[in-house]
Amino acid sequence: MSMNKKIIVGIVLGLIIVGGAVFGVLAMRSNKTDSNMPMPATSSDSNSSSSSASGDTSKAVEATAVAIDNFAFSPQVIRVKVGQKVTWTNKDSTQHSIVADSSSSDAPDGSPISQNQTYSFTFMKAGTYTYHCGIHATMKATVIVD
Repeated sequence: MSMNKKIIVGIVLGLIIVGGAVFGVLAMRSNKTDSNMPMPATSSDSNSSSSSASGDTSKAVEATAVAIDNFAFSPQVIRVKVGQKVTWTNKDSTQHSIVADSSSSDAPDGSPISQNQTYSFTFMKAGTYTYHCGIHATMKATVIVD
């Protein structure tokens, strides 16, 4: 085999190995994220349901700030008062959005936000609002408004 062919074969093999490693890392990250994702809601009316798509609502945290990090909302279940504004901050390098599972004027419906950008929504009606990322539907969380 000539020297040029050996170099080309070496480059191709190197690219295959690097590509496989990248794919493996992405697959592991996807599996890690998916294993922490909540189960889908069983209620068709998430704005009045006492349970949520993201788990036990009794574990809700009183907060008005939600971080989007590592393809997850944190905290995943929050509790606010009627009239309070919730602000989501995207800490991921990819875009995310905040979209209510049940569309209404009382629920968030945000456009995609990039890294370090925020989206805010003021909840004016009591209820339990489940939401997800409009780009990554497995990302789910809940806002409980008292």
